[in-house]
This record gives sequence, structure tokens and C-alpha cells, in this order.
Amino acid sequence: TASGQVWAWGFNGDGEVGDGTTTNRLSPVLLANLSGVTQVSAGIGHTVVLTGGGAVFAWGYGGYGEIGNGATSNSLVPVRVPGLSGVSVVAGGDLHSLAMTPAGALWAWGGNNYGRLGDGTTTNALTVEQISCAGASTVLTDHYDMNGDSPAWTSSSDGGWTRHVIGLDGNLDATVTYTPSTGATATVLQLSDLHGDVVATADPGGTGVSATYTYDAFGNPTDANTARYGWLGGKTRATTGIGALTLMGVRLYNPATGRFLQTDPIPGGSCNPYDYACQDPVNGLDLDGTCSWWDVICIAKKAADAIWATNRAADNLANGSTQAGLIWAHMHGAHCKVTKGLMILCTGMQGGVAQGAHAFTVGNVIMTSDDKLLKGELAHETKHADQWALLGWRIVPLYIMNFEYSDYRLNNQCDNFFEWWAGFKGGRYSC
Repeated sequence: TASGQVWAWGFNGDGEVGDGTTTNRLSPVLLANLSGVTQVSAGIGHTVVLTGGGAVFAWGYGGYGEIGNGATSNSLVPVRVPGLSGVSVVAGGDLHSLAMTPAGALWAWGGNNYGRLGDGTTTNALTVEQISCAGASTVLTDHYDMNGDSPAWTSSSDGGWTRHVIGLDGNLDATVTYTPSTGATATVLQLSDLHGDVVATADPGGTGVSATYTYDAFGNPTDANTARYGWLGGKTRATTGIGALTLMGVRLYNPATGRFLQTDPIPGGSCNPYDYACQDPVNGLDLDGTCSWWDVICIAKKAADAIWATNRAADNLANGSTQAGLIWAHMHGAHCKVTKGLMILCTGMQGGVAQGAHAFTVGNVIMTSDDKLLKGELAHETKHADQWALLGWRIVPLYIMNFEYSDYRLNNQCDNFFEWWAGFKGGRYSC
């Protein structure tokens, strides 16, 4: 609240609420032992807060050291994280926590699989450790809020951010950028041509055009001015800061050569696996890196995939399996988001996943204890969602019976028809 009070509610199996109990709370409760709080950040199963004096408190699940007090036990009430003072920003991650001072010093603690702490190891840190960022440049991270490939906002490693304002025509109309070094927030109008190129920027305060931009047909700047959103910037295609490379959906595009750096993921999506729009950038577009807009076969396949994904989602809602999957995921502290094909990916499961399993699917809900899935794993679990849509709850006994009819080896996934259907390789099975 404005007075620095903290209220919490919801699942409380590991002390997430912070009221000293493990009783789920259906309505907000006041955490009486906290005051002067200026920032709250919730991880998957734990929470970190910052006070006006720069102190950091944490509570909830602590199995990987998320609390930062040297233990791996849960904390049912907020405890001060030792070794931190003068902090200006905190963040609760999946299984770890971060803090930063106004001078840019970065501290991290908690789970470190995949190197999430940034200390050069994969060893969990039960207490705070300072992370060296010597020689590091500002890193931009795009954030997506739906199933498309246009970012909703971009954060920078120095604490800044940029919001993208999309107009009624679907093009980028403006950016709103916060610069931490000055504390200022600025809005810049993005003026696009019919091709979708940002050709000028302007100050909405009435000072007029601030800069103009020109490009050749393949996206190379033809004047001295450059911008993150330039050629096809109206379509939120952004330069990456790695030379002149542009992120085009699933692939990187080099305007100097007019070619992608990766092969087309859709066979026949263009005239060859690397070219851009069959080398006709005036009449063709390839915004997502998968197929040119005029490739009828490719577009028809994508449309069919979209229709199938919509029907699959509807069927799994109708049979109740998606709702059941979401309930199970949230009971086990998962963080869920919509991903490709209207699938719902729930990561960071704290229990609820069979021992030795990387992931499992109920309806349109994919659940895993990891913080992400590989592309092949996502495709594998999506096939299981197809099975749920076609068979409904009948898949449960059929799946089990499939084991029983295969040499009675209940732990041998390689004998299971449904795993074969989904693809053994994507499921990490050595069959």
C-alpha cells in the first residue's frame, strides 16, 4: 500500500503468504511484522520485498536457498536477508532472488541450475553473493504477453524499460522509455510508411520530427541515422545490436546479404532455406522467418495449424482436462503462461511430477519442474494434448493399459503406443 503495508493471499503450502501458517488464504491478510515496504516481487514459491531503508526481506519456499539466510528450509514469516543494505531494486525469480543497489552492484542467491545466478557455476547459493558484471554491456530482453512474436515491452540490464504502443492498424505507433540514470520517462512517436518501415520519429510534445530514416529494399540504412526499430520497425522487427542483424520472428536476418543466418524451419517456406522472401523484398515479406506472405502452400499450412490448435484448445476445455491441469499446476506452485499453439506451459512445479519425468500433459497444460522446455519436448507434449482432445479422459486408462499389454513393464515408456505417437526423441526416451 502507499503506507508501506503488505497484504498477501492464496496458496500457502510452503508459507508463501507469510502469516506464520501453511493455511491457504482466500482473502488478503495483513503481514503485521512488515512496514515501510516500497517494492514487492513474487517468485514461484517465495517473495522478496524492499523497504524504504534499503533492507530486503524474504519468505516462503526455501528449498534452494531462496530466502538467503543460509538454510534450505521454508520460512513462514518474512525474515531479513543478511548481507544486504542500500538496495534499490529486488526481483524474485523461479527459484532464486536478485537485488541491485543504485550504483549498479548486483547480488543473487538461491537456485542456480542453468546458471541463473550468473556467478559462472551451477551451485546453489544459500546466502547472497555479489555478481561481477565487469565488461558487460547493456543487455536488452524482449517480453511477450501472448502467442505472437511481437514484444509487448523490452527491459534493459541497467534497470530501464521500453513499452511498445501498438496502433489500430497493428503497427508500432509509439515507444515509452524509462532511463534509470536520469529517472526520466520519454514518449517517442514512431511514424511508419506503407511497407512498415519507421521513417521518422517525433516528440508528442509538439517539437516536431526528431529524426528521419531511409533504407534500401533489403533493410540497409542509406543515411547516417539508425534506430532499434527502423526497417520494418512498424512491425516491431528490431535490430539486435549484433552488427546490423534484425530479429525476424524465429530467425536472425542480415540485411547486408539479404539472407537469414538459420535455415527455414518450414520446408519450402521460401525459394531456398536461407533467402529472404525469394530475394524480392519489394513485393514480399517474411516477418516471422518461416514463410513469405505470398507462399500460398506455406500460409495454408500455418492456417490449418492455427485452426487445429484452436479446436484442440476448445475440446480440452470442453472435456475439463485443461481446467484439471491448471488446478494441479497451481496446487504445486507452478508459473503458467500461454505458449505456441495455445498450449499452457507451467514451469517450476514443486512436486506433482512423477519421479524421473521431465514433463507431463493434462489437456492443454504442460507441467514440468524445470524452468523451461526444449523445442522438441514442447512438440512432444503438444502431441499428448492432441491425444487428450481426441480421447478425453479415456486416455488415462488406455495409457495405463498400454503398459500392461507390453510385457507388463510398467516403467518402459518405449513400449507405450502413446509415447511413440508423441515421438520418443522429443520425450527424451532412448528407444
